[in-house]
Amino acid sequence: MRHRLAFTTLAGLLLAAPFAAAQEPTAPPPAAPATDQPPPKVAPGAEGLGKTDLAPPPPASPDAGSSAEAAKGPGAPIAPKPLFTDDCLDQFYDQLQNEKKEYHVPIGVGAWDWEHLNSGGPNRTGFGIPPNQEGTYYWYIDADPEMILGDDGPVSKIGGHVELRLREQGEFRPYYTSDVWTYEAYLFADTDAGRFKVGQIVERFGLEGAGDGSFWGTIPYFDGFNLNPSYGAAWEAKLNFREDFHVDAVAQFFFADDGVAGEIVGSNIESYPGAHEHANGVVRVVPTWVLADQSKLALGFSGSVADAERILPDGGSDTLTAWAFDATYDRGGFRVFGEVLQNYGVLNPVRYVSGGPSSRITDLIAGTQYVAGPATFRFTYSAGFDEGPSGWQQLFCRALRWPSRRTSIFTPSTSAGTSTRRLIASTPSSRTGCNSSSTGDSERVAPFPAGVDGDPAR
Repeated sequence: MRHRLAFTTLAGLLLAAPFAAAQEPTAPPPAAPATDQPPPKVAPGAEGLGKTDLAPPPPASPDAGSSAEAAKGPGAPIAPKPLFTDDCLDQFYDQLQNEKKEYHVPIGVGAWDWEHLNSGGPNRTGFGIPPNQEGTYYWYIDADPEMILGDDGPVSKIGGHVELRLREQGEFRPYYTSDVWTYEAYLFADTDAGRFKVGQIVERFGLEGAGDGSFWGTIPYFDGFNLNPSYGAAWEAKLNFREDFHVDAVAQFFFADDGVAGEIVGSNIESYPGAHEHANGVVRVVPTWVLADQSKLALGFSGSVADAERILPDGGSDTLTAWAFDATYDRGGFRVFGEVLQNYGVLNPVRYVSGGPSSRITDLIAGTQYVAGPATFRFTYSAGFDEGPSGWQQLFCRALRWPSRRTSIFTPSTSAGTSTRRLIASTPSSRTGCNSSSTGDSERVAPFPAGVDGDPAR
């Protein structure tokens, strides 16, 4: 069993440049639901961090302190002065956000960096994880222009979302054709019936994000079921029936895949040369109840059907059908969640678990998390079982997340490390450890983490 340590820092910058000085500044429209945003930049996720502008408090009057102390009466303890009261970085950041809001600048720029320290395994110490994935994990540029039309017509708001990603040292995955790619690129329209989207959209099958909210992710993520964009159209809506009951509903249709996914080589269609998926329909329904003690129970039901071309060993096509059921229970800072999903049909003729064209795949997730102050503790177990031919794998992940004050806008720094048998990562803001094992005709090797895609809010 080998150990890894990785230290990661995030460089995030949200640009501010006036669009039209003549425009009257107005408050920005409410942020789109987390379901409309790409793998937000938090570590999996994450949950549900918004884009809150944190302006510095107004300066207190010179007599404010003395007046407050006098009101407490003689002998009252004097509160200690806070440390770092003149934080120039915070002030600069707040000013940047205020100007971004005032001038309606819908652009964000950032990067994920990591440093790997070898502690006895095969991967060398270096920037990233040499030789598998050196350098910056990736850079990103987000653009979210939108326009409010009002409530007079059938469409209340229109807009778009684009996330461009790039790496300066090699492709993000071995089957990518470029080190610059789009993760999402779509137009949307909000109506009384919900939000309609068209373009490059992330498929909403199973638990959101990478499944558990940790940086490393789960077996369904490595198998290509999560955080997998394709070209098509979607309808998304939140149906409110009562104060204590609502249903989130999603219907998607994709006419072509885009060669972009988080799956590792040998897991799914996009990592197999020459194979393509099309006519893919996805449906997801999530009823949520608020119980008497204010706890929440959400049950998710997902289904999909698709055609896979040139996926069989003889070059033939196959029909893929899949279903998933997940449950999440929240009470205070405690959460427990689980998922089971099955896919029927060949996803890859040389599956990395079994070594052959497995015709049925079953993946499981079971996990829990607890939020105590600024810290979030997570433990997740995921497993995968291939049949025809057979093989199985399992992955344990433990995570500690400690966000900074700015994580509601900046992506928090996160970490990851890799090894065939043991995966460990650590930074000042988060710590993740994973153990993986497998049996079958091929060894389970997971050289890539889910990274910032593992956002529980997604």
